[in-house]
Amino acid sequence: MKNLNKTIIVVLIGIMFISIPVETYAQRRIVKTKRKVVTVTKLPKGHKTVVHSKTKYYSHKGVYYRKGKSGFTVAHAPVGLRIKTLPKGHVTVRIGGIRYYNYYGTYYRYNPVDKIYFVVEKPTKVDSPNFEEITLIDGETLEGVYLGGNENIIQFEVDGKVIDIPIVKIISMNFAPTLE
Repeated sequence: MKNLNKTIIVVLIGIMFISIPVETYAQRRIVKTKRKVVTVTKLPKGHKTVVHSKTKYYSHKGVYYRKGKSGFTVAHAPVGLRIKTLPKGHVTVRIGGIRYYNYYGTYYRYNPVDKIYFVVEKPTKVDSPNFEEITLIDGETLEGVYLGGNENIIQFEVDGKVIDIPIVKIISMNFAPTLE
């Protein structure tokens, strides 16, 4: 009876290993080099091709890849790349009064006018601007963060709330100096 139980267990374990798709092994095979460059031999299922500044990238769930000599190398998302939705698992951070979205070292800002997120350089407190100031035609002064705009409105964040301000109601805007 004991030998029969052992045989059944061995057969069940063998069936488990056989039932795992070979493709799963291929996608997860990772090669690490001395420079901490990560290369995969096959792109994950469901990846998308993205072209930015004439360079082809492949993205999957917030991770970007470029074609390399021995497969596809994990790459930084290119600065300026525009996306419609943030990767699941991103975190919101405030640096120098500015709201950023971070996903594994890639920083995004939101453009509320175009309703897109765009990749930015990693911010530091030193190079992030302080608050900007807007004076309206009724004399009111707002202090906050300029988020973007078009020929009709600008979007400004005041105390964590995003407001639309028609251009015709603005007398002046003072932008915080950028530090070099």
